[in-house]
Amino acid sequence: MREESRFGASVAIGHEREPPGSTHAHEQELAALDRASEARYRQLADAMPQIVWTADADGGATYFNRRWFEYTGMEPDEAGPNAWHLVVHPDDLANAIAVRQATLLSGKTFEVEYRFRARDGSYRWHLGRAVPLHDETGRIELWIGTATDIHDRRLIEEQLAEELARRATTAIENATLYRQAEERALAARALATIGDGVFLVDRGGRIRYVDAGGLASETDRTLDALTKLARAK
Repeated sequence: MREESRFGASVAIGHEREPPGSTHAHEQELAALDRASEARYRQLADAMPQIVWTADADGGATYFNRRWFEYTGMEPDEAGPNAWHLVVHPDDLANAIAVRQATLLSGKTFEVEYRFRARDGSYRWHLGRAVPLHDETGRIELWIGTATDIHDRRLIEEQLAEELARRATTAIENATLYRQAEERALAARALATIGDGVFLVDRGGRIRYVDAGGLASETDRTLDALTKLARAK
């Protein structure tokens, strides 16, 4: 009898002891090697600090390492084929599913950044990556994936983006103030040659500049004329 292992390899199971050299005995040896290889893989995966998982050719999860259960707080019987849907942030889930479906069709490496919910209900950013493993005919046999915590990196990137935006806003404001100062200085130099009083008004109707020098001179001339007329009387 043959049994499919969770890693996609076909495993031969014999119920009767076969003589050395028989086909069944050979299959039993291969099955034992496959189980030993799977056990070593699990030990290695459980020792890794990031989440490790495998999925079948259709994308259904078939294995999660120890870190997955430590981080999410899930029980093993809750870790079904789409268990990761339950822990991805709702705002990130639609995009993650779309990217995953596209890679299942194309066979290309899956890569996406999404937030995973921890056992305490908080969310942390993770980089999810998965690569396909092919059989001897070139068909995808299974996917091996990881989810690496990049939360601190994302926070630093967001802080840098906010700082750059703040500096850009400050630079724009300073440029505006500098331009306005230049305009006022230019207007002052131009109006210095004009005798009449002048008001500069912007498009919003606000007075931006006043030169009362010309008006004062005209007032002085008027007062002089009236004084002369009064004396003549």
